[in-house]
Amino acid sequence: MKRVLTLAFLFLCFQAQSQTADTLLKFKDVGWSLRLPRSFVLVSDKENEELTQNGLSAIEKSNDVKVNMEGLKTLLSASQGEFNYISATIQPFSPEDGDYYEVNEGVKVMLYKTFADQMEGGKIDTLSTTQNIDGINFSRFEAGVSMEGKKVMTMVMLFRLHKGFDFGITYVYIDDKAKNEIETMLRNSRFEK
Repeated sequence: MKRVLTLAFLFLCFQAQSQTADTLLKFKDVGWSLRLPRSFVLVSDKENEELTQNGLSAIEKSNDVKVNMEGLKTLLSASQGEFNYISATIQPFSPEDGDYYEVNEGVKVMLYKTFADQMEGGKIDTLSTTQNIDGINFSRFEAGVSMEGKKVMTMVMLFRLHKGFDFGITYVYIDDKAKNEIETMLRNSRFEK
């Protein structure tokens, strides 16, 4: 259910400090490393918490649910400008939580409903596929939002059950330049094997 928190970032602007060079980030819990381009800035823990709470409120209101955030850990939260961002989170997942893929199908439905409520008058196109990053397969959910016939933003959610965690990478972009930079960063990231 942690994927729903990432929607928080869709409705807010980021304020952060600039970095001067690409930053190598390593996440031991999932054996993943990537280079964050210098055009992206890390979001502070305090800002991340505020953004998360705002997004959760929208999701819970649209879907009349209470989201379980127990054990959620943010690995990465970074932005480029006001509306392009990437985040990665993990949350322990056990068989008691249900079938992993069925749970995430429910998350997709909740995200769609939240988008529809927040983007009144907009058109939402979705696509579910898979994506491979360094030999590791992820489920991929993409939602594109158009207003008055013009695409205004795209959200991509990558997720998989990995080393006992619900591991999710979510990114939002409003232009092809940001999309290409994020997707190149992910394509060049590495997993321990």
